Amino acid sequence: MGWWGTARNSMEDISYTRLRKSLTIATVVLSAAIFLFVPGFYVITAYQYEAERIQLAAHQLAEDITIEVYQQPDLWQFLEHRFVGLLEQESKDIVRPTHHQILALDDMIVADHGPEIGAMALVRTGEIGDEARPVGQVVVTQSMIHVWMRTGFAGLVGLILSLITFFTIRFVTSSELKGQEAAAAAILDAKREAEFADRAKSEFLANMSHELRTPLNAIIGFSQMIRDQSLGPNAMGTYLEYAGDIHGSGEHLLSIINDILDLSKIEAGEIDLNEQELDVDQVVRVALRLIKTRAHDRGLDVRSTIQAGGAKLRADERLTKQMLLNLLSNAVKFTESGGSVEVIVSRTDKGGIQFAVTDTGVGIAQNDIVRALATFGQVQHSTDHGIEGTGLGLPLVASLADLHGGGLDLISTVGTGTTATIWFPMERVIETA
Repeated sequence: MGWWGTARNSMEDISYTRLRKSLTIATVVLSAAIFLFVPGFYVITAYQYEAERIQLAAHQLAEDITIEVYQQPDLWQFLEHRFVGLLEQESKDIVRPTHHQILALDDMIVADHGPEIGAMALVRTGEIGDEARPVGQVVVTQSMIHVWMRTGFAGLVGLILSLITFFTIRFVTSSELKGQEAAAAAILDAKREAEFADRAKSEFLANMSHELRTPLNAIIGFSQMIRDQSLGPNAMGTYLEYAGDIHGSGEHLLSIINDILDLSKIEAGEIDLNEQELDVDQVVRVALRLIKTRAHDRGLDVRSTIQAGGAKLRADERLTKQMLLNLLSNAVKFTESGGSVEVIVSRTDKGGIQFAVTDTGVGIAQNDIVRALATFGQVQHSTDHGIEGTGLGLPLVASLADLHGGGLDLISTVGTGTTATIWFPMERVIETA
């Protein structure tokens, strides 16, 4: 992916982190606003309501007293008992603690009724008389403790609402962000896969040019030397060697072209299976015979173990041999002199048949296995300089195995070796008596 892809992924992670942080802050602010708004709104409206109600009561009481004293302001002392009764009548239906006072112009208390009101009280007054000739005032004092108690209850309601809002928004935004992150990750993965496929295809084409030119150059060069008798008319032994090299180069070139065509047919869905009953032992013997010379030239020990219980396999013979031969070719290619290659045929846990090719070669790193199985993918080793290959072998085997309803499993350790296993489902196994 490179440094730019890593930096871009980091930037996207940072952007989502910042978005989460911003949404969290916004959610906290909104929840706090709800928590403060509910009790704040209640206390303001309750205070305004109580103030207007008490003010109205003070004015009404002042008007009633005015009727008594307006014409005879010097009779305060004689009317005191009537004022007290009036205040008692005014207070008897009031549940909340309320204190009434009637004051003369010199602030002398003419009448007083009700409990003493401490802190958290609301005071309103009303003039006795008219504006031209006031004679006193009514003072109404009411406790506001009930308002503050209800404000506390409103605060509890606000807290509950704010918590509900916080967790609801958090859940919704978190779910939405997870969905967006998943969608973004899927798009990014698809983009990576496309970039990887494009890069692998470019590498494949570059490698393919070498793979095609090498045998073609050998064919042209050796045939030209034979045609021109460059070594003279009597060098027949050398010319025969050249003819063998031409033949080998032609077979190598044909195998490359066949791999490309087979893979193209599979991807296009144009390949058909010619199914028949196969003797797995015979399939392994043929594949080993084809690879044995090359293995011996490299100083490798090649052996096989058949543990299929005499069962036969219903599959395409040519394609099955091709799969096994591709795995053996890879094993021989990447195993150094003195190593070994073994084919083990056995039954799977689900009753199918599997061909496991194990080598003691260079191995494949875990993070390179996906690349090795990808079309056009080819893993580079520190020890594979000069080793030819197109990178189509494993993808072709995987595709052919999938075409049979099976698959390819790859287990490898760098420096230890690789085990590549082709498995076929139970439906393709033919039990013999």
